[in-house]
Amino acid sequence: RLDKTHQCSDWEARPLSFSQLEYAALDAHCLIQVWDLLKPRTSDVLAVSADLGVDSPGPGVGTASATTEDSQRSVGLDGLELRVGIVQECWSLPNTKHLQGCHVDLGPFGHRQLVQGCTITAGQRVLALCNVVPRELHGVLSQGGLL
Repeated sequence: RLDKTHQCSDWEARPLSFSQLEYAALDAHCLIQVWDLLKPRTSDVLAVSADLGVDSPGPGVGTASATTEDSQRSVGLDGLELRVGIVQECWSLPNTKHLQGCHVDLGPFGHRQLVQGCTITAGQRVLALCNVVPRELHGVLSQGGLL
């Protein structure tokens, strides 16, 4: 388990402390391990690519459905439903400094409308966390999260 003590430390101060360097290296290493577990198989990428021609349902509509076989497929991290998707459109949320809304095409798993704090662009491939309870954020329904 990664100790998150240094996550909120002063990363602008130079030189970085040994503890900060160690934290950064371990944090990056953890991401590589997650990627190894979750990287899309060729069949997943082909399924997403084949479904990109489907019309987007528009704002506020984004239910994702899956077959029983798809929903029972495990990636080794119980409880997480992560899907590779492609951002169809994104916009800045009014009266916020960093929040963006976006529509993400998840191929055969449908579409999701998401609100997040990272900068994204249309056409970008993203990793979406899909099994979170939808919540309204600054007047926009968010149906998941981005990793």
